[in-house]
Amino acid sequence: MATLSSILKAKSQNITFTEVNIEKGEVYYFNPGVYASTEAVDYRKEVAWSAPRNGTVIVEIWGASGSGAKECCCGGGVPGNPGAYSRRTLSVNTNDTIAGTMGMSCGNTDVQFYRGRSTPTCICYVTSSTDGTMCADGGIGGCSFNGSSGNSHYCCFVANSFCNTQYGSTGCGLVCNRKVDADIALATGGDINCSGGFSCTTYYHCNSCCNCSIDHHVKTSPGVFANDGGTITYKTEADRGYSQVSGASYHPFVSALNSLSRQPGMGQPVSFCWSGGEACGCYDISGCKAYLPHGIPGPSGTPCDNVRDHGLRGGHGAVRIKFIG
Repeated sequence: MATLSSILKAKSQNITFTEVNIEKGEVYYFNPGVYASTEAVDYRKEVAWSAPRNGTVIVEIWGASGSGAKECCCGGGVPGNPGAYSRRTLSVNTNDTIAGTMGMSCGNTDVQFYRGRSTPTCICYVTSSTDGTMCADGGIGGCSFNGSSGNSHYCCFVANSFCNTQYGSTGCGLVCNRKVDADIALATGGDINCSGGFSCTTYYHCNSCCNCSIDHHVKTSPGVFANDGGTITYKTEADRGYSQVSGASYHPFVSALNSLSRQPGMGQPVSFCWSGGEACGCYDISGCKAYLPHGIPGPSGTPCDNVRDHGLRGGHGAVRIKFIG
């Protein structure tokens, strides 16, 4: 009579465990983390790495991405812009060093309408063959405008010289988080240097309080998901199925963010309307804690009367070093 152990042994001989989706060498990743809630936490931003032996390194850096703006009343806005990306391949000997500072996204939730530009990631390398620096700019934050029921946020952006394309009647169209060339994050010092790009929002209705007629297009940094980055397009909730009115965009955004990956880690977050588990942007924590990974800007908020929405903070900068001995 066959035993369970003998059956399992026989079956296991027909199973192969060959990993084909894995990089060569050793990978070192540096990120300030979600608990670095203010730009003043210097020790969380520092990077210091030494080569364990002779070999080759591929260094990748990302500037911090822009944060979504704090809004109130019936306001609305565009998402932040992503940080730039730089990559360089270096030959190293034992104890050659790479050091620098990672960018921090803006966590100043007390500032309304525009939080500023997130900081760059910059490193220097000292090897036996060459010395140099690399730097990737941080992205600018999203911008928002207050309003009232029946007004057009699209017209507010047009009046303030944001790049735009009108659709049909006045008050509808695409607006982008860009006024001048300096609004685009740039990179220097790498074999490959890629600008960050910019995010946009589409208003399909002249009444900007009609959240179901708004699409947000969040641009991700190059080197994340694809060589040239990606764009996450999602609709804002309107039926409060997963969130309060303030914070209505967070669940669709996280779901779309995971779907952009070829190996998503989750779908839409679980929420429980009966236990207060709905998403909410009315607390400072949603705007000061960095929930998002590197290369991902913070989306715009969706406030309602007398309730503010702090938007989401952009992902911090990061450094990735792949060492091949």
